Amino acid sequence: MTNAIWIEHALLVVRDLDVTLAWYRHLLPDWTVRWDGRPRGTRWGHFGPPDHGPASDRQPSYLSLCEHASRGPARDDPAAVRILHVGFAHPDVAGLIARLSAVGIKPSDRADDGEYRRVYFVDPDGHQLEFVQRL
Repeated sequence: MTNAIWIEHALLVVRDLDVTLAWYRHLLPDWTVRWDGRPRGTRWGHFGPPDHGPASDRQPSYLSLCEHASRGPARDDPAAVRILHVGFAHPDVAGLIARLSAVGIKPSDRADDGEYRRVYFVDPDGHQLEFVQRL
């Protein structure tokens, strides 16, 4: 696995996943839906460049699209449809937490499902950043 840090995904909250995907398919015709599902009742899709195959040690970057059905304010609130966070692939999430904690920057959330370790930080302007380590 590489030690590089790159933008893994951007999470966009959208009104209608089918409409949004149709628009993005026109914009980026070579990209594909790499995953579509309803975890916890909310519809999500991952849209990005085709996978580089089994020899690849990382996925290419993608857009994570979440239908607004149950996220935050009313569906017609323009502030509700937004970029929710930007996710970065990172080789050492625990090391990142330790380094930032030493300068007073604490995580806002963490998750570890045995396959991926994730940590979230909120910048001074309220933007959420996710750092993802594939285990």
